[in-house]
Amino acid sequence: MKLTKYVVPIIFLANLCYAGVTPPSEIKFTPTGGDELSCYNVSWKEQGTDTKGYYCKLDNQPNFNWTKRSPIKIHVSYPGNHKFYIATIDKNNNISPFVISQFSHKSASSSVPTAYFSLSEPVTYDTGGSPGIIAAGDVNGDGLNDVVSANYYDNNISVFIQQKGGTLATQATYTVGQGPFGVGIGDLNSDGKNEVVVGCAAADQLYVFSQNDGGTLTQTDVYSTGRGPYGLSVGDINSDGRNDIVVANSGGQSISILTWLKECPETYQYLFGSLQKANSLTMQRLNNGEIFAHLLYPAGATPFWLCIGDINGDEMHDITCVNYSNNTISLYIQQPDRSMVLAGNLAVPSGNPPNVCLGDINGDGLNEIAVSGGGPISIFGRKDNSIGLIGTYTATEGSNGGIRIGDVNNDGRQDLISTHGKNISVFLQDGNGKLLKPTAYYAGDCPGGLFIADVDNDGINEIITGNIRGNSISVLHLKSDKGQK
Repeated sequence: MKLTKYVVPIIFLANLCYAGVTPPSEIKFTPTGGDELSCYNVSWKEQGTDTKGYYCKLDNQPNFNWTKRSPIKIHVSYPGNHKFYIATIDKNNNISPFVISQFSHKSASSSVPTAYFSLSEPVTYDTGGSPGIIAAGDVNGDGLNDVVSANYYDNNISVFIQQKGGTLATQATYTVGQGPFGVGIGDLNSDGKNEVVVGCAAADQLYVFSQNDGGTLTQTDVYSTGRGPYGLSVGDINSDGRNDIVVANSGGQSISILTWLKECPETYQYLFGSLQKANSLTMQRLNNGEIFAHLLYPAGATPFWLCIGDINGDEMHDITCVNYSNNTISLYIQQPDRSMVLAGNLAVPSGNPPNVCLGDINGDGLNEIAVSGGGPISIFGRKDNSIGLIGTYTATEGSNGGIRIGDVNNDGRQDLISTHGKNISVFLQDGNGKLLKPTAYYAGDCPGGLFIADVDNDGINEIITGNIRGNSISVLHLKSDKGQK
């Protein structure tokens, strides 16, 4: 794709590029009951006759999900008050204003108490060579989470489709560029179908795969990035209700933001504001009446991984990037004009930090930042109206690789998971906003990346690891106090 530089004029920023689409109303939340202790059915009244579907998300989740109809099922991540966001999409891909509905969730008296918490032996599935990073999401349109791994040595990805019985099908492989590492899943073009995005570190490119009607994928786009794109995340980082792509360019000491925007005055004002804060902007008018833009922002030495989420509590998505070679994290904060600014860098106590994630690990409803490294896991959070180091946690084997936050014992609280050696360390959150002493569980041969998601459709999250030397992924299920799933 040829990119052309434009001079962006100053135009007054309106609210968003809305086109008079009516949002849904009468949103209701009903606990699912049974063993799904942290799940709710969400229903709403549909509006209008041109509705194609809905974008929705829970709390500060960065990635907007797509659904065609009411009701849907959501998995609550912590006790307390929650916000559910939903907007209508019409047949012309116009998006209504988002409706925000609030509800309260009490931490369930789990049938799997902490004292009895245990994980199953890993169920493994073969992949290509060196599946370092994995992602989970619906990639065939059936509403169930599937799993995708990026196979670094084989220059391909493995796609595992979830079956109705709760298992994953044998891998289907798709060829990509050299050195695939980061992988993300999300709807990029408002068509109601998730795309799969793969960062190819040795090719300085992103590969995008779209869904076919038969449940397979087709490569549809290739985009240039900075040098050495390793870390990758999909989510809305300019508050327009549409997913974007953010990439950590390890060889270029930069991050890339790739976004697709409606061609209207608000878009040009947003891009102008972004250009004042970024290193560079390239953009192109597309045939469908949209603008494709690639923004390049500075980062620290060897930016390796990044994540999207609200850092400062203003309910707008920000970016956190970990810089491997100078032991820092870079914080990019979304501004009132929806542009992103590099707000500063924070020192990480552990050497060579490879991974970072966001989540609420103390039950206060705000995100903390967890960073892995060669020593203890570093936790950053809000203190004295700023963001700083608030604690450290030591895993069962000291150093850590992959790190993720999510509810793994079905009690409605977010827990912390890290990978190392052949094991994972599981830090459960107690009822007082603290993480308990970690427990080690065998995962596979050199688990690197990991993901937390429900991949057997039982309403309870599983832990999925990419086993670098084992050329496999592992799925670890929660066991009850009687040893049953």
